[in-house]
Amino acid sequence: MKNFIALLIFAGGFAGWYLYNEKNETADSLQQARQQLSDMDKSIAERRTEFQRYSTVATLQKQVASKQAELKSLHDKLQSLGNQTSAVIKEQQQQRGVLRQAQVGKTINLTLVTGRALGQVRILKIEDTGISVANATGIVKVLPSELPPEIKQMFLF
Repeated sequence: MKNFIALLIFAGGFAGWYLYNEKNETADSLQQARQQLSDMDKSIAERRTEFQRYSTVATLQKQVASKQAELKSLHDKLQSLGNQTSAVIKEQQQQRGVLRQAQVGKTINLTLVTGRALGQVRILKIEDTGISVANATGIVKVLPSELPPEIKQMFLF
């Protein structure tokens, strides 16, 4: 019986040691699992942040592409308006040339804004830089700034 009691004590001690050891191993495993879970949470948070950055970059790229398309459209419109403006200016210059040519050969009484009287002059040539006139003393080129307002209007200066 002593052996049996000794065996029971030994078995109880062994079972206690075994359960204590299992408890410690389980606690260590649980701690490792918690650490792994914490690491995974950090990794998920980092990836979520990275994904949000990529998402933001993708959104910004779409906005940039949209603005570039808008800018190209505006540039095309500007170029078209520039071409139209050039055509209108060219047409105005041609019309101004035709109207000025109609004045060539006419005789007018011309007094400059400085007070200098040229008398009766015949218009020889009209350019953007001035008009060439002939009077009794010779040929004179008159600058647009020297012409009186009514003559400027007549010659489209």
